[in-house]
Amino acid sequence: MSEIELQNLSKSFGELDAVTDVSLSVRDGELLCLLGPSGCGKSTTMRMISGLETPSSGTVYIGDADVTDEPAYDRDTSMVFQNWALFPYKTVLENVAFGLKMRGMGKQQRRDRASEMLDRVHMDGYESHSPTDLSGGQKQRVALARSLAVDPDVLLLDEPLSNLDKRLREEMEIELKDIHEEFQKTFGLLPN
Repeated sequence: MSEIELQNLSKSFGELDAVTDVSLSVRDGELLCLLGPSGCGKSTTMRMISGLETPSSGTVYIGDADVTDEPAYDRDTSMVFQNWALFPYKTVLENVAFGLKMRGMGKQQRRDRASEMLDRVHMDGYESHSPTDLSGGQKQRVALARSLAVDPDVLLLDEPLSNLDKRLREEMEIELKDIHEEFQKTFGLLPN
């Protein structure tokens, strides 16, 4: 079950109120798109859902569980960041398998699952490459494969297409829609 519910969620940084009294519900398998101008609290809201930020007040539910005070590593979420956050010293395959390793999955299972996800995002054949050798679109696909590999209940994407050119951004929008339909995961998306 991967419903998301935010109840009266707020976040302040000193005197700055970044998010004020946000309440919303996202049903299992839905795609939530947060829209708004720069600086309105979209990324902060996503970070509170993922557990990377702690709310000043309010409650975050994933499924029936109150996860407000749970750290990110205890939530069944995964996040694709605007800057991709790939490890430059690891191969593409090692990057995709990283979350699986942290969850204690065996080496061959990690390798198989990472290869499967790379194939799904059309990056098969790049397993031994360094992320530094990839284009922006390829890095984006690797970051997406890494997030999908851990099979999260909730996949969060924080402006994942903003570093791509117009043509590639349009292609990836279609790809994300297809992936959402295929995996039937709850997605939270901050578009550019």
